[in-house]
Amino acid sequence: MAGSQGTAYLLHFERKMSHAQHYIGFANGEGLPARMDAHRKKRGAAITKAFVEQGIGFEIARLWVNVDKNFERNLKNQKNAWRFCPICRKERGYEKCLR
Repeated sequence: MAGSQGTAYLLHFERKMSHAQHYIGFANGEGLPARMDAHRKKRGAAITKAFVEQGIGFEIARLWVNVDKNFERNLKNQKNAWRFCPICRKERGYEKCLR
């Protein structure tokens, strides 16, 4: 069942912590700036809070607009978020465009 439309996003952290270097999240409607602010202020997801507490910065690596929470969940369930990350793909030598 599709929910309200929003933006799924992929965060890329400056360096790994344990095995993680990415976070996939969702912001309702026009709420992306507020959601990023929440992550930076340690009020977002637990993993982003842990990165921020360690002083590890992040950037938005990719956006998927006009999608629902089911789309975000599908991305998360695939694991290996680096495959969706243009930053990591470039660093690993993958120059082809993600579709």
